[in-house]
Amino acid sequence: MKAVLLAGGRGERLCPLTDTTPKPLVRVLNVSVLEYAIASLSKLGIREAAVTLCYRGEDIRRAIGDTAFGVKIHYFEETAPLGTAGAVRECRAFLDEDFLVLSGDALFDFDLSRLVSFHREHGALVSLALTEGQDVGEYGTVILDGARVRAFSEKPSWQGVFSNLVNCGIYACGREVVNCIGAGVQDLSKDLFPRLLEEGRGLYGVSLSGYWCDIGSPASLYQCNMDALYGKVNLPCPPRGKVFSSGGKLSFLGEGVVLRAPNRVENSVLGAGVCIEGATVLSSVLGDGCTVKNGAVLRGVLAANNVCFERDSLALSDACFGEGARVSQGASVYEGARVASARTVEEAARDEDEDLFVYARLFRAQTPSACAELFLRMGRALASLSEDLLLCYTEDKSSSRLFSALAAGFADGGKDALFCTVETEEQARFLAAFYGRVCAFVTGDESVPFCRLCLFDEYGLIASDDLLRRAQKAFEKQHAPADSLGVLRDVKAQASAVYRAHLRAALPANAGLSLSLFEGAPQALRASLRDAGVVLTENSNALGVECLKDTLRLFWQGEPLADAALLRAFLLSRDDGVSRVHFARVPLGREVEAHLSSRGVRLIYPEAHLKNGTDASLRAQSVFDMDYYDPAALLCKALFAWQKVDGTFSAEALRQELSRHSPFSVCTREYRFDKEKSASLFARLHRAAEEGADGLRLSCDGGVSHLYPEHGRVRILTEAVSAEAAAELCEFTERTLHTLMNEGVNNDK
Repeated sequence: MKAVLLAGGRGERLCPLTDTTPKPLVRVLNVSVLEYAIASLSKLGIREAAVTLCYRGEDIRRAIGDTAFGVKIHYFEETAPLGTAGAVRECRAFLDEDFLVLSGDALFDFDLSRLVSFHREHGALVSLALTEGQDVGEYGTVILDGARVRAFSEKPSWQGVFSNLVNCGIYACGREVVNCIGAGVQDLSKDLFPRLLEEGRGLYGVSLSGYWCDIGSPASLYQCNMDALYGKVNLPCPPRGKVFSSGGKLSFLGEGVVLRAPNRVENSVLGAGVCIEGATVLSSVLGDGCTVKNGAVLRGVLAANNVCFERDSLALSDACFGEGARVSQGASVYEGARVASARTVEEAARDEDEDLFVYARLFRAQTPSACAELFLRMGRALASLSEDLLLCYTEDKSSSRLFSALAAGFADGGKDALFCTVETEEQARFLAAFYGRVCAFVTGDESVPFCRLCLFDEYGLIASDDLLRRAQKAFEKQHAPADSLGVLRDVKAQASAVYRAHLRAALPANAGLSLSLFEGAPQALRASLRDAGVVLTENSNALGVECLKDTLRLFWQGEPLADAALLRAFLLSRDDGVSRVHFARVPLGREVEAHLSSRGVRLIYPEAHLKNGTDASLRAQSVFDMDYYDPAALLCKALFAWQKVDGTFSAEALRQELSRHSPFSVCTREYRFDKEKSASLFARLHRAAEEGADGLRLSCDGGVSHLYPEHGRVRILTEAVSAEAAAELCEFTERTLHTLMNEGVNNDK
């Protein structure tokens, strides 16, 4: 048997470490992961392997040579990236027998002979090596039916996580597989395997016990080093250096490391020739030739070769430094910073507000940070992706300050942008669609002590996974400022007028209505109602309206009359004569769904269904239906509809109209848990729940729970005949999720 090692990747998420080093040559205990992979093949008895090259291929040739660990190496270089399957196709002249395919950027200690035996016993076309994992968002997940692959999902959203079996990127293949790969750019897991599965070809999978970790992110690279240091992985060849113990903590020292007292080095890996001169280095990985001088403190740092930390400098959590970077005397680099190769950091850049945090929905990890520098980098990243951007923010203190950092970063990127303040997320979505621009929205989040950054596309939808991944890669690469600053134009007056006119257009003329509008309603709504002749009063006998950021409820003489869920159902069930397809961001109730379906109306669920879609008409429909999910616009549409029913807007007319629909209410909760248990819980949840048009459902006599899994939490939306019943169903659903979680704990025991 032969082997193919895929070593063409750049490793964008590891920038700037990979600016001068290809990802397969990134090291664990001073040995590259590609060398570990070749050593594993040698132990298996393989004597010939192909290595596919693309990014910095000559570096790999020099580092590995023609033979390594007794394995003869044949190099195949791509002039342009061809994808994982395309790279295998380029090796077809070499592959005259069954072969293994390995990604050259993961650390593992599987017994590969078990994979080979399994492959031969089942006569498989392709056999996938699988392992149980929890943080599966960046990998493919697989469901097995016995030994055969039944379903395959590549890098799913958390809502699509149906298994905790992770595709490790290690495959045993029959030699005829090469003939199954199409022309052009082709990927094994995205293109070839789904097609083989659809055609019913021999796609099998086996779960292997042992260690496996992709080194694709700074956090996982550090974890790999610590796991190897503390003996959690059986390395196939000796690391280069020796173990050093200090204060009960281990570190790993490469050849020629100099430690000059007093110093403190713990849980760190130091490359060859590193010099620590009376400094503190904790939980860090430093490349060859790095220097850390007197008084410097490093905590949670990753550095490429020849990085210099001058006297009394400071570098903290998740900061990454490219080759030859330098931190000047007394300068500081804070959480998450990316310092490009050969760049010098002259002084500290830090927000003095220690309690200023960000909750970044822009990225999958959703991790908080205490540094406004993060938003500056986000702005530069967005500038590298978009020519036209709309920046929106709410006028609370923390949002305003973080917006300023975001805007400065975008201007640093040399791009022009529009910006304005808004009152609600829905207003920001509306403006994104109105201006036809990608929109970055910064707002305070009352549910957590952070701010949120949301990214919407030009239709006002949550940005696609592709755009988010590109934004993340650009963020991690840390783009330098452009030669000239971009121009930021304040369009607050125009944006406010446009949104106000939008609400006013949905209102009836000369309404002749009195409303008691509760405190907290958006100012744009108040102004639009006054423009329409609506009298705003404090009379409790008038129609009362509670209209907050994401809530709408109507009251009559202090008694609840309807909420947003019922109003949406009421409006969507009326034939608007415009479209027979409606975009539904949240469930509308089973009775309403059946009623709409009987009238030929189709609902598109949920927002995630459209965000990666290419059907422009459906995406345009999402803009048309946006008003149903903006409480202010929903109220305006409802008032207009009621004028057609009864021009006096009497409470009796409202009751009669609403009574034609089965009453239901919704309740929302969040079930939070340890993120490391996400994949296991979601795999069990998929087995326990039913698939609905809008995702996962748990049904019972009292109603239905709609479940939206995310990393470390499940958003719960229940619908029932009353608010009390919906709240009880939320509690029941939380108990069910807790039971599923405990079942996993018990099984583990």
